[in-house]
Amino acid sequence: KSQTITNIIANALYRGKRVLFVAQKAAALEVVRTRLDKLGLSPFCLDVFSNKANKTQVLAQLSNCTQVTRYKSPADFEIDTKRLMELRREFNGVMDATHQKLSCGLSMYDAISQYVAMGDDVDGDIPFPANIVATTNQADVTAWFDAVNEAAVICKSSGNPIDNPLNILSPNDYNTDSASIIAGLCQKSAQTCSELGKSIAECNELIKVNEPDSENRYIAYRQLLADIAALSVMTSKAASFSDNDGKSAQYFQAIQHGKNASEIRSKILRNFKPEILSQDWTQLKLEWEQSIGKFFIMRYFAQKGIKKELAKYSISAGGNVPDPGETFNLIAQYKAENIEAEKFRELTEFFDGVDADDWASKEQMLRDVLNINSDIKQVSGSPIEYQQIKQNFASMFAQGFGMFRDFYAQKFNNFTALAAQTDAENAQLLQTAGLAPDATAQNTGSNSLVDNRKLILEKIAANIHRLKDWYIYLTVRRKAASLNMQFTTNYFDQTNSNPDTWLPKFKKSFYKAVVEHVFANAKELQLFKGELFDDKLKRYRELNDKYMELVKAELYANLASNAPDFSVEASKNSEPGILMKNIRNNGRGTSIRNIFDQLPNLLPRLCPCMLMSPMSVAQYLTLTDKPQFDLTIFDEASQMPTSDAVGAIARSENVIITGDPKQMPPTSFFSSAQTDEENIEIEDLESILDDALALNIKSRNLLWHYRSKHESLITFSNHEYYDNSLLTFPSPDNRTSKVTLVKVDGYYDRSKSRCNPAEAKAVIAEVERRLSDPELSKRSIGIVTFSIVQQHLIDDMLTDLFAQKPNLEAIANNEQEPLFCKNLESVQGDERDVILFSVGYGPDKDGKVSMNFGPLNQKGGERRLNVAVSRARYEMKIFSTLTADMIDTNRTAAVGVAGLKKFLAFAEHGVSGIRGNANTAVNEVAKDISRALRKKGYESDVQVGCSGFRVDVAVCDPDDKERYILAVLTDSNEPSRTRTARDREICQPSVLKMLGWNVMKVWSADWYNDREAVLTKITDAIESIKSPLQIEEDEPIKYEIKQELADPIPAAQSNPDGIQKLDYVQATLNAMAITDRDFYSGKYFPAICQEVQNLVDTESPLTEDYLRKRITTAWYLYPSEDFEKVYGAIMSAVKHSATVENSVRVIWKAGDGPSTCKYFRTDDIREGIDVPPVEFINAIRYVLQSAMSLPETDLRRQTITALGFKRTGSNLAVAFANALAVLTGSGEVVERGGVYMMG
Repeated sequence: KSQTITNIIANALYRGKRVLFVAQKAAALEVVRTRLDKLGLSPFCLDVFSNKANKTQVLAQLSNCTQVTRYKSPADFEIDTKRLMELRREFNGVMDATHQKLSCGLSMYDAISQYVAMGDDVDGDIPFPANIVATTNQADVTAWFDAVNEAAVICKSSGNPIDNPLNILSPNDYNTDSASIIAGLCQKSAQTCSELGKSIAECNELIKVNEPDSENRYIAYRQLLADIAALSVMTSKAASFSDNDGKSAQYFQAIQHGKNASEIRSKILRNFKPEILSQDWTQLKLEWEQSIGKFFIMRYFAQKGIKKELAKYSISAGGNVPDPGETFNLIAQYKAENIEAEKFRELTEFFDGVDADDWASKEQMLRDVLNINSDIKQVSGSPIEYQQIKQNFASMFAQGFGMFRDFYAQKFNNFTALAAQTDAENAQLLQTAGLAPDATAQNTGSNSLVDNRKLILEKIAANIHRLKDWYIYLTVRRKAASLNMQFTTNYFDQTNSNPDTWLPKFKKSFYKAVVEHVFANAKELQLFKGELFDDKLKRYRELNDKYMELVKAELYANLASNAPDFSVEASKNSEPGILMKNIRNNGRGTSIRNIFDQLPNLLPRLCPCMLMSPMSVAQYLTLTDKPQFDLTIFDEASQMPTSDAVGAIARSENVIITGDPKQMPPTSFFSSAQTDEENIEIEDLESILDDALALNIKSRNLLWHYRSKHESLITFSNHEYYDNSLLTFPSPDNRTSKVTLVKVDGYYDRSKSRCNPAEAKAVIAEVERRLSDPELSKRSIGIVTFSIVQQHLIDDMLTDLFAQKPNLEAIANNEQEPLFCKNLESVQGDERDVILFSVGYGPDKDGKVSMNFGPLNQKGGERRLNVAVSRARYEMKIFSTLTADMIDTNRTAAVGVAGLKKFLAFAEHGVSGIRGNANTAVNEVAKDISRALRKKGYESDVQVGCSGFRVDVAVCDPDDKERYILAVLTDSNEPSRTRTARDREICQPSVLKMLGWNVMKVWSADWYNDREAVLTKITDAIESIKSPLQIEEDEPIKYEIKQELADPIPAAQSNPDGIQKLDYVQATLNAMAITDRDFYSGKYFPAICQEVQNLVDTESPLTEDYLRKRITTAWYLYPSEDFEKVYGAIMSAVKHSATVENSVRVIWKAGDGPSTCKYFRTDDIREGIDVPPVEFINAIRYVLQSAMSLPETDLRRQTITALGFKRTGSNLAVAFANALAVLTGSGEVVERGGVYMMG
């Protein structure tokens, strides 16, 4: 809490806020003050806790504040901040990618956890499609798991699909008749197969072809027999043709020529007798052609003789003949085609028995032979077999085609019919049972495809009683297919694995697919390597340490720059002057309150943070109309009455109330209280914290607890009062408890002294033992009692002990934390290394136990108990004659008494009864690491701790099983781990190291990718730890590194708002040796413009009158109309800008103006009338920022002095008044009671 308060204060101060810190007890204030000192903020904090504060001490603090040295902001601040943010983004990016939930409902870390949880006995070898994870939602995954489970359940009883005789069936529906129908079809088809097998055997006897043993050979075999059976003509010679020399193409050409010759012959014989074709008509054809060119008389007689010769062969009764020329051409074509047709003599043998002019049959025969050759090649397994089949095929036609037709073709046609019948039955089985024809091509051990089919069909019929189970599996399979799970069902269809393993195997494969998907698509993880990331983390920690120091330096420089410069003499009427006067005369004749009232502007600048109590706030801070602070912070607000807090609240714009509602309210047990029963609704609650909670004001909880150096010291409070919401950190010796019960044989003197002497003696004996031991005495001691009487008794005994042994008193009281003895009502805010607890109450002399336990019986008694049992850092011993079983909660309803009973039981039995109650997710990666370490011979525990924060894997010390030697943290997504990169990677490991742990980080991605390498790294780390762990004694969490502050800033450069006091720099004008005539002639106009440009650029801003004066002086000119004309031309040529301020025209360097002017200049060159109004305005700002507030006379005098003028003339007074009017008119400067200050 104090650390958070300090951070809030530092952040507010950096942002220019005024902060009031209020605490009821000095101890709480001192803790925050110490932390602020460590940040270097002591010079900017004013501690006025007591309402009886020493004025000299307050003024001494203020004097120290006036001596603050100003520094520049660290040069590396921005660069290192950017680097730190980049690394932080990178780390958060990896965590985000690791834990980003995908559409399937899992993150990569979830998937890795589930993957490793399934162990090495389950394979994850089912291949998932590449992008299926990206398109899968959570409902899909659930449906997948259900489908796989259903498939496994049914197959567990019915057998794996690969072994199921019905696995080739895929019926679309199922009813009570389905089995008998399908069985009948299978039996019928099996009978057909039997007949088909016999037919094949008969055909094979004829053609000598091996029975087909594959679906392809069966198809070829069937085609061969069909082609043979379909022959319409064939000769033995043609059947033996193999076309080995590729002459078939030429044969087809010859047949074509024969067809052509046949067509021409038919055409000729329409008019002539066949004998005409055997005659030689060459000479007559020539004569006919020659006659065409003769005179018609000669042509007539020549052609008449030719026609007469042709008429001899005419079939016409009159001997008419067609055109002789055309006839001769046809005869010539016929003879030519005939020659080509008879070119291959072997064709005559091929076609022996076929009509010579039946060229179509010849062509068909040749085509049939070639087709059958192709069929034979498909069914034959070798060239030899091919030739043998060819010979058998040719032999069928040895006795003529008629014999083939009457004997052989009948056998082949019978086969073809049976094959067709098989096709029909296949189609019926396909429709009814989903049995694909090729599905029956499975190998049953027979070389016959048909026999295979027959056996399969018979097997189906014999096992048809299993159809229902198979159909259920098919239903599940189709459901899976609708879920895009074909890749899974295909796998299960082919596997011989036990169905019990299917769901685990599928899940592991799915988790693997999720992990691989993230690795492939998350750029933050694509090149992830644990060693590289650990190195970046190391640099991040180093940079963070440097950044913390830079932030302190930046904060110091920021606050120091806001303080006035006390090296400059201040007006006695200014706030700095008033403060310095009081410091010098030690505040003579005035009070602290009056001093504060006189410094309303200076004090917030000098000491923007004030540390006070409610009483000192009322005592020293006058309540004004405007809030004096931007933020008020209350500490230990549970102990602050609302009436005490309202004064501080009234002095601030915002308030932060910090406290623990589970701890003590304002002490009232020993005081009376008055309540207005008639106006109960407006009565205050117990504290300002309670009132704030009742108003439901926005709140935040601080959950980290690391004060206790052993988790058992806070476990009871966390469990009993905080619902395990605190994040506590386990210790290396977490297996043992540091809260122990010392049973004392004594009694509670209820009727007389109301104390417990035996307990007191036991406590004193323990104190003496510890103070006498050189090692034990290093730990500070605190004694807590339930009652004031018991406290006084122990105090008296301590006095007696120290009187007898003064050396023990010196040891007890010379430490930074002296021994204390306090009761429940006064111990809040205190803590010690060791707490000795005296219960006091218990059985009286008669053994009777009263259920009256003082403050515990009152309302809120449990809060007192919570405070008492949470004061120890290292150890707590409870001395008690009372035990848990003596407290009867049926006799009292007091919550505090019930808590005491539980606490005594906790002290007696340890944390085992409540450990593990915190709600934390199971870390499967941690469990897998622990299992792997166990196999290597290292004992370890997982999820070690009693709160939301757990050490994932705690490795036991081989030499001391009660201690842990190494803490292994994973990149899990527990809420306690994923807040910020700094918490996760720096703060939490630092707390563990402070408690004595050796810490190692394991990345889930590394564990998944290279488990053995990570395991070796862990075991190497274990072996490298050679000595027992040493707990660092009370060392705070540190992130700092030492770094020198930047160089001090000169006072003249240190104004916080950027108003600078500069020397006036005068431009050097090269007037040249020119006369006024030359000036006006224009001869030197460019040179003059250049000089004036230099003048404007150097001395900007200038009043226009002063600019004219500078020009006329430089060239010895007098104002005139001619000068104004040339001046106008010059200013038109010179680059500049101009403004009018208070009726004064001001010339600026081009681009400049009043908004960019953050300075004024001092000199003895200009007169008051020559100073631009903006410089007067800036000079007033400068003076007020240093002096805070001044009467008008002092403000005018200091402003004019700052501008370099020794006396105030009328012009200066008017210019000052005009500038002040501008500032007051805008509200930037305000006047209160004749005193001016910044608004």
